[in-house]
Amino acid sequence: MNKINFEDLSNLTKSKEKVVTNVLRHIENQTTKKDKSKWGYGILTLFVTGCMILFIFTQIIDSRNHTANEVPILEKNNFDINLKLQLQQNTLSKDESKYKAFYDSLQLDANYAYALNKGVVLTENEVNKKEEEFLRNLEELKQDPKWREEFRESLKFLKLTEQQMIDQYIKPQAIKTAAFDQLISNHYKQHKDAYELHVKTSLEQDAMNYLSEKYSKKIANLQAKYNIPKKTKELGNFLKIGLVVAIEDDRFLVVNNASDEELAQLSSDRIVKKHKNGTWFPMHHVKQKIRIGDKVQVSYNRIQDTFPEVANLVSIKLLNNK
Repeated sequence: MNKINFEDLSNLTKSKEKVVTNVLRHIENQTTKKDKSKWGYGILTLFVTGCMILFIFTQIIDSRNHTANEVPILEKNNFDINLKLQLQQNTLSKDESKYKAFYDSLQLDANYAYALNKGVVLTENEVNKKEEEFLRNLEELKQDPKWREEFRESLKFLKLTEQQMIDQYIKPQAIKTAAFDQLISNHYKQHKDAYELHVKTSLEQDAMNYLSEKYSKKIANLQAKYNIPKKTKELGNFLKIGLVVAIEDDRFLVVNNASDEELAQLSSDRIVKKHKNGTWFPMHHVKQKIRIGDKVQVSYNRIQDTFPEVANLVSIKLLNNK
């Protein structure tokens, strides 16, 4: 029998201890790595979950605003209804009716598109409020038997039910109107001394310029489709010929029959009282340089009943004072 070498046994025991120690360390290291890995995965899961919640919440908010503002412009159906209604009224010639209906529809779409371009965002509450206002007005009008019968005839002519009329025509108009109303309100916050009519008509002109530039091809296609005549004369416009007696901020005051002598001796208020007339016009879209004392011919079609009057401006022409 071989003698056991205790030193070798001793060495073997130490080796076993080393092996056991190494195994334990390895297991410990693996556990630590797994724990760290689990911790990392936990953070990642929490982060992804948070992002998903934020995304869903944002989509809900955006969806509310987007849905409230999602109304198409330059839509054939809207032009169809407006043209048919205008022709049914039979108060203007066929060409005048087509022209008026087309540009009324175009202006409404321009106002809406321009408002959105300027950052207007409607909430569902604002949209609902404006729709309720429109529907309330409709119900009030229907209380008049004559108007109610005309409304029924219009529905027959358009081949629409009342609910279809509301959904396809009245509600989209309410949304477009609400957007432009908010744009006007925002403008007033910056120009508190401006006249309401001047603010509205100036913004309408800016809106039409914006739409005409951005959608020129589509507008031209619609004009061709409906065979809209070119404007040969200004329908329903008024003319005022007079002297510019005052200029304030973004407006100028014109008085009929005022003279240069009166302008040199009297204030603009006294000139207005003396001649019992005077009209404030906006300067916003006037390209010519206007000065106090200029004689002008102004075309307009809207009046705000005040004294002096407040009117919009369709066109202006400087006249020879001599």
